[in-house]
Order: sequence, then C-alpha cells, then structure tokens
Amino acid sequence: MSNDPELEKYLAAGRIAARALERALEIVEDGRSVLEVCDELEGIIMRDAKPAFPCNISQGSAAAHYTPSPGDRTVIDGRSIIKVDLGAHVDGYIADTAISIAWGGENERLVEAAKDALDAGISQIRPGSPLKRFGRTVEEYASALGLRPIVNLAGHRLGNYELHTGVSVPNVNAEAPGEFEPRNAYALEPFLVPGNASGRVVDAGASNIFRLTSRRIPKDPQLARVASLIWERYRGLPFASRWIVGELGERALDALKSLRSMGIVYEYNTLVEASGAQVAQFEHTIFVRDRDLVVTTAR
Repeated sequence: MSNDPELEKYLAAGRIAARALERALEIVEDGRSVLEVCDELEGIIMRDAKPAFPCNISQGSAAAHYTPSPGDRTVIDGRSIIKVDLGAHVDGYIADTAISIAWGGENERLVEAAKDALDAGISQIRPGSPLKRFGRTVEEYASALGLRPIVNLAGHRLGNYELHTGVSVPNVNAEAPGEFEPRNAYALEPFLVPGNASGRVVDAGASNIFRLTSRRIPKDPQLARVASLIWERYRGLPFASRWIVGELGERALDALKSLRSMGIVYEYNTLVEASGAQVAQFEHTIFVRDRDLVVTTAR
C-alpha cells in the first residue's frame, strides 16, 4: 500500500480492470455472443468500481470502438483476432487496458508480437522520458519482425474523469511534444498489423459508443431528462447506447439521435484497418511516480 490516495485509486481501478480481462480469457470463444461477453465483463467491473467506457470487442480488421447495440446478435469469429478493450474507474481515476486473443497461425504470432511490443515500449520509459521514446521502441520492435504499428492510433494521458486529456503517445517513431510527467497516468496501446498492410485506420460506421460533449440543456423535457441522466451517470466518459436503453427503454435511442444532431452528444466511429488486415492490440495503464513508474493494470 502507498500513502498516495490518488495512486491508490489508480491501482484499485487497475486491479479491477485486470480481473475483468482475466475473465475475458476464459469466456471469449468462437460463436459466443459479443453482447453476453460485454455484459459479463462490465458486471465484474461494477462489483467494485464503474466502467470508464463500454467494453469494446473489435474483431479482425476492426481495430477499436465497437460495443454491441441493444439486442446485438454478433458472435465471436474464431478465425479473427479478437480485441477486448475495457476500463474501470474509481472516483474518476481510470484504468484502461486491452488484450488480443487468437487461435493459432499468423494471427497468434501477431498477437504475441503486439504484447511484446507493449512490454518493450514500457521498459524504456522513465519519469521525464520523451513521449516519442515509446513509439520509437514499438516501431523498431515491430519492424524487426516484419510488422508495423498503426500510425494514426496512439496512446493518451488520462485525467480525472477524462479518458483523453489531449496528450497523445505515438506508436511510431514520430515527433511528439512532451514527456512522461510525474504524477500523471498514461494509457499505452500499440496496434500491430502485417508489414504489407496499410497501417492506418479509417472510419467504418456506428460504434454504439457515445460521449456527452456539452452541458447545454435542451428545451424538450424528455431530451433534458436524458442529457441530465447521462451527466449524472457518466459525466464526460463514454457510454453505450444499450446502457441508456437499459435505464429508459427503447425510446432512448431516438433521444440519443436527437442529442447527437444538436451537438450535445458525440458518437464514435468504429475504426477499421484501411487494407482489411488483421489487427492486434495490447494496452496497459501506467502511473508515473517521481523516480519510477507502476503498471496499474498488470495481471
């Protein structure tokens, strides 16, 4: 135990998120309902914390930002790499973590490379290290294996009730202002693809993930009620359409659509690798202390 209340909350959130991912390794299997998996993993988080964002399950060439819709019938495809990305928070102190799962062949080798690239990148970080050092290490590691990171996906600094503070940590050898500052938490997440892939992601439709972007209260009473509920439950953190439906019923989907058109909520896009290549991702949250760092989501 530390004497740092803020760090203790980051560590508590990390332990809870890691526990959920351990369960993911047990229940993600070919043909399993994606909705059932997400519901179970989010349920594990809610025993002792709150989800920092909806459980994402992205398959194959989908790199990020897909959570099931209400009643979604999508199932796990055992031929694909399965990314499980989830988060927990304790009083707004966030743990953001992800694993990839594959069954044999080139997919499994890509998964192992992504895991090792994350570990290699973290090993090079010290308090005050340039942010770009992480990306340089990841890209060098991937290139040596004939692989490449996705260039337009990056890690990010975390804030209290803020999943992205505006500070990005590149996964490639690119210029990035700033350094790993003590008393800050960062989510680090390399995404690897085969060397002959595009190495970029593009928007590919609805994700069923939303975020409140304005505290403006609509004049319509029903919309005002939904907007107030979102702020009360999630503040500025992402949430799932199925969560709102669970609270308010199917009519909440129309309310979300209206709030989106008014600029009060934002809907994320699913992100897909441009050339259709399989994508592998691993992610940890780190907290930088004065002299070292701790991986809060270590399993």
